[in-house]
Amino acid sequence: MKKLLIGAGVAGIAVVALGAGSLIFTDRQIDNMVAQVEQTVSQPMTMTVLQDDNSLLHRQLNLVLAMDDGESQFKVFIENAIEKRPWGTSIQHIILMDDGFAKMDSNDEINQLLTQYFVDQPFVTGTTNVSFSGNYQSTFQSKSVNESLSEGSFALSPFELVVTGNLTGDLTINGSWAGMSMVNNDLQESSVLVKPVQVSAVGELYNNSVFLGKQMLSGEGMEFVQTSEWQNQRFTMAPFSFVSSGELADDHFSGLFTAALEGFNYEDDDNSLNVKNVNTSISISGIEASNYKKLVDGLNEMQVSGVPSDVLMGQASTLLRNGFVIEMNDWVATVDDQNIAFGAALVIPENDVADVSNLFSLMGLFANVKANANLQFDQGLADVPVLHEPLLTLLTSGVMVNDDTQYRMEFSLENGIALLNKEPLPLPF
Repeated sequence: MKKLLIGAGVAGIAVVALGAGSLIFTDRQIDNMVAQVEQTVSQPMTMTVLQDDNSLLHRQLNLVLAMDDGESQFKVFIENAIEKRPWGTSIQHIILMDDGFAKMDSNDEINQLLTQYFVDQPFVTGTTNVSFSGNYQSTFQSKSVNESLSEGSFALSPFELVVTGNLTGDLTINGSWAGMSMVNNDLQESSVLVKPVQVSAVGELYNNSVFLGKQMLSGEGMEFVQTSEWQNQRFTMAPFSFVSSGELADDHFSGLFTAALEGFNYEDDDNSLNVKNVNTSISISGIEASNYKKLVDGLNEMQVSGVPSDVLMGQASTLLRNGFVIEMNDWVATVDDQNIAFGAALVIPENDVADVSNLFSLMGLFANVKANANLQFDQGLADVPVLHEPLLTLLTSGVMVNDDTQYRMEFSLENGIALLNKEPLPLPF
């Protein structure tokens, strides 16, 4: 009995120790996630910790995401009420805006609507459950809006998002949105209808910069109609899908992006355009993952400052020195029953001369760059009213040539020599 009691006591101490360890581990896990978000957020947005009250069983962690691009300024408040227990942790999320978001629209009625649904109350709520082993599942829902305005109406359906993950970085995302509709009868009648949209992702976020795995966005289409005494316009878009996949080898990223659109149609009082069966794929390889992250950060900062930083210039030079390959594999579509196809490729070889701040080094790199592009379309496409003038310019300038029932363009660049339709093309340097 004594040994049994000692054994039970040791087991109890072990459970308590493991439980306390899991609480500490959960805090570390949350801290790591916050740090990852802080690294992911870049200009013109910033994220800071507004409040962090932490005890053994409870934690209130409030974050603020600020947006300031020189024209628009507002803040997003993310409140997280965390309950920690030895068997797991639960988090209640609340997301709301400050009044700067509502003031982005000068219309008083719209301003009041935005304040009512996005400022005075949470517009997104959610729950995250973290298990003893560190696996987690987050569920988020947004508010729905359905309001009649003096000059129209506005309806916004709620979106739902479910995120699951684990300690190894595996991530799965599934989301859906039933769409929105808006009618405005002020001065001119207009309406916008966005049909249901779905998102999904399976993979992991590497180094807080590159997603490895598969992501997909698909939708059932949209419609825009505008009627006035001056002009009538109508635009409709059929179902679409975008899929991207990425993988990493030796810290170098390769990815494939595909897009498919059943079609879209545009009409006004004078013109119309009907496009169907749009498909394309773009592949990229050879880009260093850490270089990509720094490039994106630098480009985001330049959007605010208007000036490229020395860091951005250095990373752009690194990108060119490391080399990469980009290919667009046959962009195809049917325009008013006429076929069109386009394909292109660019190869930047690894080198030690590229420097974006030195024009002469780029000229030296140019001799080693390889590129090609091919465009062809049915001759009847030149008869489409909205395309007639730009296509006629290409034909009369010799960029496009007649090839029986089609017009075509072939371009190639290799060893510093450019060819257009197999004829030498003079270069400006």
